Amino acid sequence: MTKWKIVKIHGSRERQGTNWPMFAIKIEMENWDVGEVNKKTSDAFKVWDELEYETKNDEKYWMKIIEKKKEQNNQKKNGSWQQEDPKVKMIWFALSYAKDLRSWQGDTANMEKLLSQADSMFAWMLLQLDFLKKLEKDVVQSATKQSEPITDSQVKYLHGLWNEIAIDSWIPMDECDKIRRQFMKDKFGVETSKDMTKEQASKFIEDLKSSDSELKKLLIGSKKKADDDWLPF
Repeated sequence: MTKWKIVKIHGSRERQGTNWPMFAIKIEMENWDVGEVNKKTSDAFKVWDELEYETKNDEKYWMKIIEKKKEQNNQKKNGSWQQEDPKVKMIWFALSYAKDLRSWQGDTANMEKLLSQADSMFAWMLLQLDFLKKLEKDVVQSATKQSEPITDSQVKYLHGLWNEIAIDSWIPMDECDKIRRQFMKDKFGVETSKDMTKEQASKFIEDLKSSDSELKKLLIGSKKKADDDWLPF
């Protein structure tokens, strides 16, 4: 399958379909494909419509353009298409499962047992559906939380906390900032606090407040190296 836009409509010819008249519309695509698509009306397309399709050679007419079929998971109601309730399919599946099970056990005539087994299967499927919906909701909430930008209060708190740590380290501020930016880039993929998410800022604050802080260890290591470099021997 390939996807391109229609750049030109050359015209159409009417032909008899299986159940009703069809129109073979000759179209030209962005990638220079030229061929005919079978549709129920002659005005089914307009220039710049996007089409996902595959091609097939036709010795009698132009190359055939076969449009990708849209997935049918809906039903018509009151003149409009609506999404089909998955529970409808689940009911039919549960009945079919119970019928096959009773047939395998050689007892298809017992309607009470058949319906009881169908009810059990349907109840189990409902539990799975509820679990999947909850899982989907948790994933969406987690993604939303992860994408929330850092708050103003977090920015102020981070800057105040960092200034205290930098001053206590007895390392020049420009060197401290260089170490901090590299740490943030390695740990969170950003170099400034304004580019952090709310969740990242919370984790960074936890690290700075911790007695086992990774960033503090880097500062201590940098201070020790600087002291060693100043030794006269």
